[in-house]
Amino acid sequence: MKLIDKKKLRTFYLKLIKDEISPEITAKSAAIGLFCGFFIPIGLQIPFTLLLAFAFRARKIISLIFTLPTNIYTVWLIYPVQCWVGGKLLRLKLSFPFLLKTFREILKNFSISDFLELSSEIIIAFFAGGLLFGVISAVIGYFTVYGMVVSYRQRRKKKLADKIFNKHS
Repeated sequence: MKLIDKKKLRTFYLKLIKDEISPEITAKSAAIGLFCGFFIPIGLQIPFTLLLAFAFRARKIISLIFTLPTNIYTVWLIYPVQCWVGGKLLRLKLSFPFLLKTFREILKNFSISDFLELSSEIIIAFFAGGLLFGVISAVIGYFTVYGMVVSYRQRRKKKLADKIFNKHS
């Protein structure tokens, strides 16, 4: 099974940069999704992402798509790293092998109630690491998407101008 379909990824990329809404709204939508993808546990990401996208007048579909870096295939590694980093920030004594083992067990049959049954140290570390990862990825994602959209539109405008100029020459 292919995890990433290059054709679908390219189609999404083209739809993202060709969308006629402002680059700021597109970038804001991506940033919301990336933030929620790291800060909010799987299972609660969709409602929180939709709520934030609605509150900040962002594109809901774009925001939802940008939560996908954290998915059932990636969180077995992302969540332990996130908790370990959050634990380091808060000076908690959480070992990475312990976190890796804990999340591998919980992800076998993941549910929000299982997540909430984790120790309070792990949950606090999860949200601290998630806040850090979420803010960093949202800032990077905002400027990356904004740059992609603006760059594409400038290239398209230049191509159109060249076409018109060459036609009248």
